[in-house]
Amino acid sequence: MIFPWLAAVALGLPAERLGLVQMALMAPSIVFTLLGGVIADRRDTRLLLSRYHVAAALPPLAMAAAVATGHVSYVVLVGYGLAMGTFSALIVPARDALLSRVAVGWVPRAVAVASAVSLVCQLIGIAMGAAAGRLGAPLLLVAQAAVLLGGAIATARTPAAAPPPSREDRWTALRGGLAEAWTSERIFPVMIVMLAVGALFVGSFVVVVPLLARDDYGAGSGGLALFNGCFFGGTVATILAQIRLTPPRRPGRVIVITLALGAGVLAAMSVRGPMSLLATLCLLWGMGAGVVLTQARTTVQMAASEARRGRLLATYQLAITGGAPVGAVLMGYLSGFVGPRRAVLWPAATMLLVLVFLLARTRLWRQPAV
Repeated sequence: MIFPWLAAVALGLPAERLGLVQMALMAPSIVFTLLGGVIADRRDTRLLLSRYHVAAALPPLAMAAAVATGHVSYVVLVGYGLAMGTFSALIVPARDALLSRVAVGWVPRAVAVASAVSLVCQLIGIAMGAAAGRLGAPLLLVAQAAVLLGGAIATARTPAAAPPPSREDRWTALRGGLAEAWTSERIFPVMIVMLAVGALFVGSFVVVVPLLARDDYGAGSGGLALFNGCFFGGTVATILAQIRLTPPRRPGRVIVITLALGAGVLAAMSVRGPMSLLATLCLLWGMGAGVVLTQARTTVQMAASEARRGRLLATYQLAITGGAPVGAVLMGYLSGFVGPRRAVLWPAATMLLVLVFLLARTRLWRQPAV
């Protein structure tokens, strides 16, 4: 919440620069996510994750100082985005690998529970971010750093999670993970799905929604919080529902149908209407995201071999976050050229084409649950 608020509202950046700022936050994943997965496969993820959290608390403290002293700028935002993006790229594969090691025997439900807890906490952060204009960004950034330090303490108290022994060097391990993702008939189509989600859906969300909130509705942090809260609230709702429901027999079909509906929701954002309409569309979009993210991640965790699970989960994460910065830049320039409402039609149509390709060339629709 603080990052797009500072960029879109406090600094009033144009669409093109907003896309570049969002790219700075997501681009490090292209470089560091796979490396983070290789490291997670070869190290005690408990200690690794705890140290990452401590390091990740430093950029928010630096940004808080910059805002408090009036030195926040476009360049400072880009630097902050690069730093936080780097730590996120290292944290996520370590966290996912740790989850697989401490939740032996109930991984599908553990994935849903962990996702739900994460998103509920994200909703709390969104609620806090809604008061950015009143409480001030420095206070909230300090709170963010405190939460990250709390995560370091909590991670250090989990059971030891030493990885299986491996004699591969890092680059051989990296190539092996990519090769397994490429050749697996279960994992490969999921990677294509998540690459499309990152480039077409995430890239659209992080650029178009702040622009619509600012330019169409004149909304500040409260408006951004409303749209983000609806999106992530819908995501939480569907993830919690999946915890209680029996896993689907054909998760690929669930993914395809949900993404097709998501493309329709994105296209509907081209229609002008009251804030309540956009909030409702964000809610529906978030509900679909909860389904796709849970089913896709569970498929990868269950299909991946134990020795390479960390790097395959990192590849999964890279598919999302690697496509997102490209999508953010493209949507920034496209929104500046044709306007954000007309721009959303392009990623919606492209997602439908991706689904047609997957139905024709992969077994995603037919493959059973692992």
